[in-house]
Amino acid sequence: MSKRGTHHHHAYHRDHHRSLMASKRVLFRTLADDSLGNARRLFADAKRLKGVGSRGHAIALAVLSIEESSKALLYREVAEGVLRIVRKNPNHLTTFTEGELLDHRFKHGLLSNAILEWIRYGTFYEVAEGLRKPRYSRAEVRDIVLRAVHAHRITQIELQSESRAAHELKRQLDLLAGLNDLKNRGLYVDHIHGKISRPNDIRTSELEDVLDLSKAAIEISAEALRRNYSEREKRLQRDANKALLGTIRRARKRTAAKMPSH
Repeated sequence: MSKRGTHHHHAYHRDHHRSLMASKRVLFRTLADDSLGNARRLFADAKRLKGVGSRGHAIALAVLSIEESSKALLYREVAEGVLRIVRKNPNHLTTFTEGELLDHRFKHGLLSNAILEWIRYGTFYEVAEGLRKPRYSRAEVRDIVLRAVHAHRITQIELQSESRAAHELKRQLDLLAGLNDLKNRGLYVDHIHGKISRPNDIRTSELEDVLDLSKAAIEISAEALRRNYSEREKRLQRDANKALLGTIRRARKRTAAKMPSH
């Protein structure tokens, strides 16, 4: 093949690859939007079931709504190119398998991580979102950073104490950890140690808690889908993920090296 032919061959494959990537991004963005739409409908159906006294089925649909909101979050990150879906050997930081999206534990964990991420760094995100000027002086940047650090310290102190916020966070995370059990209790008749469990044994307080969490999950996902990454933000996020993955792998190697050999 001539040099000119080779050039055209490479150019064709490059353009074809870009076209495939673009179509996949559209696919994943559509999946994110539709997953969020489905989460909204499941939430609305859960509230209707609550209104007719069907607490068990209502809580099951509320949990499914949470799972769909979590899927919307992940598909959005994939559509933006920050995360990737792979067929095998995911590292669970920058790459995942699509099959994992069917695992309720994975989806519940994804929302837990989103909540914890906001708690840890929410003050910095809020400051970043509040920036309006295209340029800031060094003194202004220093003041902005110091205010964010101060707010972050206050939040961490509150969460590490016996404050109401700390108890509420623990309650929410415990609730997330028990979602699948609540979903199953709400759907099925079962027996535990000889005692029959029925869907409507779900307590009103349990249903209210899950509905509140479902509403919050929808709001978190909706906010994420409204905001688009700039190309610079995508690059920074990818670089940060790669650096974090490298640190984790090095830490694992050091741990493995310290393990006694048999």
